Amino acid sequence: GFIMAKTITRPIANLTKKAEGLARGRFDVRIDVKSKDEIGKLAKTFNYMASMIKNSMEEIAQEKNKLETVLRYMTDGVMAFNVNQHIMHINPVAKTMLGLYDESEIIFDEFFSQFDAGICMAEMIYLEHFATIERDLHVNGKYFKAYFATFKIDNDKLSGVVVVIQ
Repeated sequence: GFIMAKTITRPIANLTKKAEGLARGRFDVRIDVKSKDEIGKLAKTFNYMASMIKNSMEEIAQEKNKLETVLRYMTDGVMAFNVNQHIMHINPVAKTMLGLYDESEIIFDEFFSQFDAGICMAEMIYLEHFATIERDLHVNGKYFKAYFATFKIDNDKLSGVVVVIQ
């Protein structure tokens, strides 16, 4: 009975260990399939799932890198804020236009109120303002056009505001 129990629990323990590695981001884990029973099928399915997750993560990383490159080298300033008004992204052009050195503490309403932009995050998010709002910004003797638009991560919930500065 003990030997029989070990032949069942050892592959399950191995699968559990590999699943924990997958959960920690090790997408290259593979399980040796030694049987054709249910545990063998489970191991094959686990290997398939790990390879699909690895491929998906690589595709996401490629898209992220492509997007970051586009934002870094475009001539317009771009800022993105989450619904808690904290900055999620700012490209180098926006930093230069606005004279920013440390953007980590920027809060949407406070930041744009100093330029008398007359814009409020709550109004855009909670009143579900879907149209682009255009404002003039006067920064250190320079004039810019700023375009504010909400964005969604899923179909039902607004997730933040993107600002494009020209």
